[in-house]
Amino acid sequence: MNTILMLQGSITNILQNWHFFLSLWIIQGAFTVLTLWLMSDALLDKDVLSVLSFLGGILGFTLFSLVITIGRIKPSPALGIAITVIALLILIWQRHQFRSLMTFNLAGLIIFFLFILLLRLIFIRDLLVPAYSDSVLHLQIVRDLLNPEQAPQAFYRLSSDPRHYYHVGFHSLAAFLSGGTSTSAEQTILLLGQYFQSLAIIAVFPLTRILTKNSHSAWAVMSIAGLILTIPAYASNWGKYPSIASLTGIIFGLTLFIAYCDNKAVLSKKLYFLTFLAVLSATSLHSRSLFVFLLAIPAIFLYSKSSAILEKLEIKENNTENKMMIIVLWAIMLHVLVLALKFPDSQYQYFPSFLFLILTIFSFYSNFALTWIVISFFLTMGLSILIPLPLSFLPVRYSSLFDRPFLIVFFYLPASFLIWQGIEGGLRLVAKNTFESWRQRLFTIVFFICLSNAIFIQNHQPSDCCIFMDDNDLFSFHWMKNNIPEDALIGIAATGKTGSLQPADGGAWVELFTGISTRKIKLFNDITNHNISWNIDFASEGLRLCKEGVDYFYVDGLQNSFDEYTLVKIGSKYEFGLGNIKIYHLECKDRIP
Repeated sequence: MNTILMLQGSITNILQNWHFFLSLWIIQGAFTVLTLWLMSDALLDKDVLSVLSFLGGILGFTLFSLVITIGRIKPSPALGIAITVIALLILIWQRHQFRSLMTFNLAGLIIFFLFILLLRLIFIRDLLVPAYSDSVLHLQIVRDLLNPEQAPQAFYRLSSDPRHYYHVGFHSLAAFLSGGTSTSAEQTILLLGQYFQSLAIIAVFPLTRILTKNSHSAWAVMSIAGLILTIPAYASNWGKYPSIASLTGIIFGLTLFIAYCDNKAVLSKKLYFLTFLAVLSATSLHSRSLFVFLLAIPAIFLYSKSSAILEKLEIKENNTENKMMIIVLWAIMLHVLVLALKFPDSQYQYFPSFLFLILTIFSFYSNFALTWIVISFFLTMGLSILIPLPLSFLPVRYSSLFDRPFLIVFFYLPASFLIWQGIEGGLRLVAKNTFESWRQRLFTIVFFICLSNAIFIQNHQPSDCCIFMDDNDLFSFHWMKNNIPEDALIGIAATGKTGSLQPADGGAWVELFTGISTRKIKLFNDITNHNISWNIDFASEGLRLCKEGVDYFYVDGLQNSFDEYTLVKIGSKYEFGLGNIKIYHLECKDRIP
């Protein structure tokens, strides 16, 4: 009942932001028409073509907003209204195309997409700003793009220096929608992030439909991805919006690659151009998308030659020894990688982890070659973490092809596929000759289990670990603006390694909302557990902070916030408090506490 009530809140959220969604859907619809034209030569199922075109619409919209950014055109309500009106005229002109594509299955897909969107919007209903410290960067960049005539305030910006690059596609789209619909930048990022969450789920349908040649399998994999797995939904807690957004472009591109591989007759100049645009758009949403495509090309080629490869490896139906060796080895390697990634929320611990291992083994009995390629592809992505990327001109975050958060976000795709293939594989072993007659019943059971999980079991709200700003922070910022000098330096809690510290609490938002400078500080390297050693020289630590010019400390009461005992011992004094928020003042004379 709680989820149902929160779904009503999501509907209210859409109605309150109707101008945002209206503009988004109309402009995306116009680019959907363009994608349909570019795919007019493709020999694809109607439902696959419709969903792919819808996904292509958001990718086209992304590229359009990127052009606006590169041209340094200010996103404004006038521009937003003009583009929306033009897009609406295109939709009216081409309305017959949508009527010709409508099927009963497509109507179901539309309803499912809207349901997923309502579920995902539950996450943001009580948030003032996007979660975690990454969101501070996103907001800074979007605000800069909203004012192209002013000097950028964020380190990441449009620049010939690649070290300043930071997924400009997502930020350009957010800036256009924010300025064009008069929606605050914070709210735009929240809405757009959850919208891309929903697109990432619906995108699974065409990819699985082409791979399995079965509509029930496509529906099942999509349902598992959207209603069972907590990823990529959980990644909104980390503010990984560009990663989430890139999933739409990645899956769109992979689907085109596989469609071409299955049927060379669909190749045309228009489809080549569409593929180029898809790769460009996905890469602009998140630069690591390019690496996914580069790995996908040999993987898809191997899949097309899988029969010959398996025959050479002597992996045949009658050679159970070699086959079992591959199955067990690949399943265990995948299981080890999943555990090594340390998924949040204990999703892959104990029984769920064991169940996933069993289903992975069974999935080989559904489609051996496809399961082998899918697992090998993700294992290659995972192993890339261990291989350094020797490109000195890239930012430090590109020390390897992929990082842990990106792999966790991406994992929902192979995971949902392997779970369904495992269920099917188990049914094939049990039902054997009657498998086809049982498949539809199996899908019905799985779908209602997924639906029940989403409504009655799954928690769709943000994790307490990552909500860095609430009403107490907001009122504290107001007090700070009125009581702390503008030239002061505020110490904020941080975690991580020296040189790449990340804010650990609401202090992340201090500088953006107050204009007062901050410094990320990790006291005594023990900030994460508050385990203060009695041998620590508190006086020298206070002296160091005074020499660095730190005047105040922002304490948020979260797990990784400053320990108040430590702040008192180094010479700081309590200045202000509201709820869990406390401000301490470090009085320094001649840089001595």
